[in-house]
Amino acid sequence: MNQSTPFSPSRTVAALTLAGILPFLGLGLLHTLMPDWQPLGISPLSWLAGYSLAIASFMAGTLWRPDQAPGVLIGSNLLTLCAWVLGVWQPVLWPMGMALIFGAIYLTERQVLKRTENYLRLRRRATGTVIACLLGVQLTVLP
Repeated sequence: MNQSTPFSPSRTVAALTLAGILPFLGLGLLHTLMPDWQPLGISPLSWLAGYSLAIASFMAGTLWRPDQAPGVLIGSNLLTLCAWVLGVWQPVLWPMGMALIFGAIYLTERQVLKRTENYLRLRRRATGTVIACLLGVQLTVLP
């Protein structure tokens, strides 16, 4: 590894977090401005739904630790299952439901995992941005 560019876990985490937020912003904006545009035959709203489910599943999985309390393990699975059921069963309400699920994942992570204040600040901002995007989309899909 080059001495002038040392590996920085905090920079890597921040970069990956930003990269993970960009599709929420971009797809939410595309849905709002061009809801009928369908790259590969799929609407921006459907892309956002799929991406939201994938990220919620991933984030719930980050709560798993070998020494984790059974309640946290079960709870993370329930959050993931709720996200998937919501996406299939209540397509009109999924953005609001996903916003709640992302909030619950953040609150659970904050309570049960030892994280630095810098990391928690990053997660709080990221989660807040994702929730704002999803709630903005929710306003556009209400009947």
